Amino acid sequence: MNGFLGLGELASVSKFGYGWDGALSLVREDGGLGLRAAAGLTLMQAHEVGTGQTIFNGTGTQESSFSANQSFSWLAVGPEWSTPVGNGRIDYFLMVGKATVKATSSGTYFNVSGPNPGTSDTSLMLAGAIWSLPRGRVDLGAEFFATGSAEIWDDPPIVDDGTGNFVTQAHSASITGIAVRLGYHFGRRSRE
Repeated sequence: MNGFLGLGELASVSKFGYGWDGALSLVREDGGLGLRAAAGLTLMQAHEVGTGQTIFNGTGTQESSFSANQSFSWLAVGPEWSTPVGNGRIDYFLMVGKATVKATSSGTYFNVSGPNPGTSDTSLMLAGAIWSLPRGRVDLGAEFFATGSAEIWDDPPIVDDGTGNFVTQAHSASITGIAVRLGYHFGRRSRE
């Protein structure tokens, strides 16, 4: 499980997120160079905007709204360097791979026009470090993410066109951020 903090241009539209990931590390118990493969999903900050309409929904009325959602899934592989620290260990890694960024919308509205940004596939670079706590199976870590360009929602994702209707707005940006990670590892425990 991780908490994600958007950086750079991404921070102007999605400051926070959360997600899940899994990794396979192939390293010797006494440390050294190894191989790491990982995959994950991060849900980025969503935006909900009222569109100023009252809609009859079959049982009553409700205010209309537009919800813009964004997420990215990723798959990466690369070298990992593991070093024993007391009864635990620290793993440093640098991976490259692919990210799929999805920007979709939902809601109850009649007065919004324009396309969703959709799905963008882009390259990914990920670097980080993970500390496997002594005598346990808990990991703490931090990871830096950077991707190529992907289509994401603006903040706000819709703007008034001056006639009481709204149009969607999006732009192209890289997904750059830091994830703080809390994990559980399977397999052999570190030497005690």
